[in-house]
Amino acid sequence: MTTTDEPEALRSHWLVEIHTRQAARLVKGRAGGERGPAIPGLWRFGSRLTAIWNGAMRDDPWADWWLLRVEQELTGAREEIDALRGHVKQLLERAPAVEIQVAASLKPIRLDLMFTNPYGYQGGHLLVDYDDLARHVLTARHVGLLNQATAQKILHNGARALRRVYAAPSGYKYTGVTREVVVV
Repeated sequence: MTTTDEPEALRSHWLVEIHTRQAARLVKGRAGGERGPAIPGLWRFGSRLTAIWNGAMRDDPWADWWLLRVEQELTGAREEIDALRGHVKQLLERAPAVEIQVAASLKPIRLDLMFTNPYGYQGGHLLVDYDDLARHVLTARHVGLLNQATAQKILHNGARALRRVYAAPSGYKYTGVTREVVVV
């Protein structure tokens, strides 16, 4: 090894398990068409964030604004999903002398996530949190602690928060503007 040799770029992967169909649908999202408008999923979210991240690295002030916007959406959705999950967990833990095990898939989907920025991973973390919420809701519905309508409403509200995050970076376009040009 010579002194000019340097290690290549680091690579990592993040393996997650998804147990519910509700969460699995949010990985790909939905293409626009007859069934309705496009719904961005985790993959599109990560792809759009790569463009924004690269724009921020090229000194684009609009990219910084978009990253802040995405971060705010992530924080809001995390709080909303945590609150919903806390409510359902309380229902499951409320009965004395009864231990309810949260349902899990016999064959979960395993996703190997690899993003070029931390926001993609945060989106993946949020998906795992939503999957956990869905598992708790479906368990509570199955054992009669939630009725069908309430369970659907909770699942819908959690998914809506996640879709809002995944849609947040959709309007960004690199303009070539830099901070230096904007400040002058």
